Amino acid sequence: MVRRILFADGISWVARIRLPPLPAAFGDGELLDVASILKVEVSSLQFLRGQNLDPSSGSACLQYRFNRRCWSPNCERKKCGVRQYGTPDQDRMFRQQMASIQVTLAPFTFDQIGSLYRDEQTSDFFIGPEVETGKGPWASSLDYYTDVADHALRTYVGSAEPDVQECCSFANPILFKYLISLYGHRLEPEPPGHVETNPAAIDRIRMTRPRLKEYKDLVEIAEVRMGIGKEGNTPIASLMLSDAASVFQGLVRYGGHQKHVNDEGIEAYLTLLRGHIKSGGCGDS
Repeated sequence: MVRRILFADGISWVARIRLPPLPAAFGDGELLDVASILKVEVSSLQFLRGQNLDPSSGSACLQYRFNRRCWSPNCERKKCGVRQYGTPDQDRMFRQQMASIQVTLAPFTFDQIGSLYRDEQTSDFFIGPEVETGKGPWASSLDYYTDVADHALRTYVGSAEPDVQECCSFANPILFKYLISLYGHRLEPEPPGHVETNPAAIDRIRMTRPRLKEYKDLVEIAEVRMGIGKEGNTPIASLMLSDAASVFQGLVRYGGHQKHVNDEGIEAYLTLLRGHIKSGGCGDS
C-alpha cells in the first residue's frame, strides 16, 4: 500500500505501508534482515525517481526483482484474477495502468539478477542479494531459478503440514528446475493437461481466460505505443500465457503448500515433460 503525504511547506513524501507478514503456514518468504529489505525498497523508489517516474503512481506496488529481461508485477489476485476491481470502468483503468507500468519498467535492464541497492558513498545503483532467498546476484537466469526452487523446497519442508509433504508433488521444485531449463528461453493460465471437474473452479476458469487475454492485449498495446515492440512482435506480451510462464506459475503456487494445487502442478509438469519427449526433445536442455 502506497500513500503520498503532502506537507504545508510543499514537501511531498511517498509512504509505503508495509503489510503484516504472511501466516507462518506459508513459510518465511524473505530471508534478508528487515534493514536490508528496507534498503532494497528505498533504493527501488530512488531509482524510479531518478528515471522521472512517480513511485506513488503505482510503480512502487511492483516487486522489484531485476533481471536481464524485465520487471514483473506482483498483483494481488483479487485485482488480477476473477474478481473485479471496482466498477467495470475502474477495473479496466486499473488493468491499463498495470500494463503501462509493466511496459514502462521493462527497458530498465541490468547485467545481473537480484535486488536493487544503492551505494551510500557513491550513490550508484547495483544489484545485490535478492530478498526472498537471501542469495545472489546471479549472472544467469538458470542459476537464479535453481536457487529459487531450492529455497521453495526448503521452505516447504520447514512449513508444510506432514500429510502434504508425503505427497509426490512435494518434489515439484525438482521438476521445475529441469523444465525451466527447457522452456525458460521461451519465456497457460491453467496447468497444461489439467482437466478441471470442480464446478466452482470451472466457472472461475471460464471467467478468467478472457480477462487474461484482455490484459495480454493491453500490454501489447502499451508496448506498441511506447515503441518497445512492433505490432506482431511484442516481447513482453508474447511471454504471457506461454508454457514457460506456466512452469514458473507452478513454482509460485507451490509456495501456498496446498496439496490439491501442487497435485495439479505436478500433473502439469509431467504433461509438459511428456510433450517435450514425444516431440523428440529428450536429451536436449
